[in-house]
Amino acid sequence: MRIVIATGIYPPDIGGPALYAKGVKESLEQEGHRAPVVLFGTLRKLPSGLRHVLYTLKLLWAARGCDAIFAFDTYSVGVPSVAVGMLLGIPVVVRIGGDFVWESYVERTENLVPLPDFYRTLPRLSLKERTAFFFVRWMLRHAELAFNTRWLLDIWQPVYRFAPERAHVVRNVIGERIDGGGSDRTMLLYGRAIALKNAPAFRRSFARARKRGLDLALEERMVSHLELLERIKRAHAVVLPSVSDVAPNTILDSLRCGKPFLLTKYSGYAEEYKEYGIIVDPLDEESMAQGMEQLADDTIYRALCERISRFDKTRSYDDVSHDFLEILKKTSQAAEPIAGGEAIRVLQIGADRSKRGILFPGSAGFARQEAYAENFGALDIIGLSFKRDAAQPAESGALHVYPTNSSTRLSYLFDALRIAKAIPPPRVVSVQDPFEVGCIGWLIARYFHAPLHVQVHTDFLSAEYTKNPLDHLRRLLARFVLSRASRIRVVSERIKTSLETCFHVHMPITVLPIFVDIVQCKSLSVPGELATKFERYKTKLLVVARLEKEKNVRLALASFAQAAPQDACLIVVGDGREREQLALFAQELKISGRVFLEGERDARAYYAVADLVLVPSRYEGYGLVIVEALAAGKPVLATDVGVAREAGAIVSAPGQFAQSLKDWFERGPRTGELKNYPYRGFDDYVQAYCDDIVACVKK
Repeated sequence: MRIVIATGIYPPDIGGPALYAKGVKESLEQEGHRAPVVLFGTLRKLPSGLRHVLYTLKLLWAARGCDAIFAFDTYSVGVPSVAVGMLLGIPVVVRIGGDFVWESYVERTENLVPLPDFYRTLPRLSLKERTAFFFVRWMLRHAELAFNTRWLLDIWQPVYRFAPERAHVVRNVIGERIDGGGSDRTMLLYGRAIALKNAPAFRRSFARARKRGLDLALEERMVSHLELLERIKRAHAVVLPSVSDVAPNTILDSLRCGKPFLLTKYSGYAEEYKEYGIIVDPLDEESMAQGMEQLADDTIYRALCERISRFDKTRSYDDVSHDFLEILKKTSQAAEPIAGGEAIRVLQIGADRSKRGILFPGSAGFARQEAYAENFGALDIIGLSFKRDAAQPAESGALHVYPTNSSTRLSYLFDALRIAKAIPPPRVVSVQDPFEVGCIGWLIARYFHAPLHVQVHTDFLSAEYTKNPLDHLRRLLARFVLSRASRIRVVSERIKTSLETCFHVHMPITVLPIFVDIVQCKSLSVPGELATKFERYKTKLLVVARLEKEKNVRLALASFAQAAPQDACLIVVGDGREREQLALFAQELKISGRVFLEGERDARAYYAVADLVLVPSRYEGYGLVIVEALAAGKPVLATDVGVAREAGAIVSAPGQFAQSLKDWFERGPRTGELKNYPYRGFDDYVQAYCDDIVACVKK
């Protein structure tokens, strides 16, 4: 392959980036690739902006006919490289080893704000810094990214919001061990004389420690890499008290030479290599003074040297080049084929912000998405969420989840569009509801010229649904979105019939109920603490629901007060805006002593302890609680919602609910049986779900 290396500096220039570019070039050429280098050269003397434009033209000429570009800087060469890559249609891998915007801000203002804090507050930037921020963000969304530490990647991702699958960690080179000499009791503070290196504060800390008897000297210079290694071999220690230092090669050189170090805690190496040196707070002069005193302590120093003597990590430029080539390989590979057909990239948009939902790895919702992604070949999810939800982008195999972290609901659309434009184009867009989410999905589907798959989980055409103007507006939105869908997935026959009757929908509608782990439900046991808590009650009734008006838990309380004997209790699992009102209502009914508002809990434990499950909802799209309870062998008394009738629940009108409950106390049944459940297992459900979405593409 012919791979152009774009770099700002190159030997004989002094600096880690120069050595890095030279090392990667030589390694690539040893593997038989051609790797011409494109430098700024004399363009560096020109004003910012002009030199970027001219360098872009220089790179465009040099990159004609090449297979890829490796750019070894973010702003100076990374932005031009991405522009050239887009013009020529070739992949670009940008190495992220520092932060131009932060460095520029610190040097301009001399406000010594650490890198993580800088992005948490993002202070007022100059025009130059705002321009750099804009172009760096644009570059990050259109290139493959090679971060030298996970630390910097995690700082940047929430701010720049690039696609996680584009981000990779390519560790720095670690050379072979070098035999060091003894200690000349000198600490080396080598590097550029710039504000972020924090040298004045360190000098004051050194003076403070000297007054207390510190017997170490301090040496400050800037030399070539070979001279630096020679000096470290004889020195006592290396010190890097920078405000922040992402992945300082000097620390690796210190370890190679068998010498301890003093390092800022704001570094990608602070946690990884803390056992080999002293970690200090660069903003606390006393912390740095104490750190120097620890280095001067013979016992501590010998212990550090002993640990370093066992340090045996090495990493060559061949390893680095291999990592870059692997990134290229991933960009050129299509997704693996799925069973029965072509792999496709699916974009799903949803608004589930719950901790058990798709935004949080480890949840049941996230696990389902992992299974879908494996079946599709690639699944991207945009989760409409707020900043306060504290959701982070997540990646697991072929699954990539992007929370919008929006300020308000009004910004959902703009944040979702921004994310959608930054990720690979999907073959189909699937939305989790036909309302606001559906409208956003429709716009994104139009942008990508992709078919729209709409999922309907709510019986929004029920007479009980439209109780306020917003619900009427949602009906209008649903009519608009559904009429533009390629396929529709509903969770019950009731919803399918409603759509065909009320909206006269003619596109394919598939009934795919929500998956329930039937086997797990059948094997539930009563936890000891719950058995003890409710042992004094002969009969235990259970409601599992969000405490909102549509769940109509007041009906369950009123019916319990009318029909239940004194040796019965009512357990309510769930939380919501009606909790306080329900507690007051129970007091009015004089049943508060037998009503337990348990809050948000795992419902499965309560199914095991319950004798009857009540579902008094005004409407349900499906009725997951109905299915789970019946699968657990518990009888269910429900209003005529969702799958209650077809699944095998006792169905009652709201006006007859209390009488139906009284009849149950008298005649039972005491067990429940789930009927008409369509799936043999989880794999069966996943296949049916994915087949329905893939059918949008297979016209």
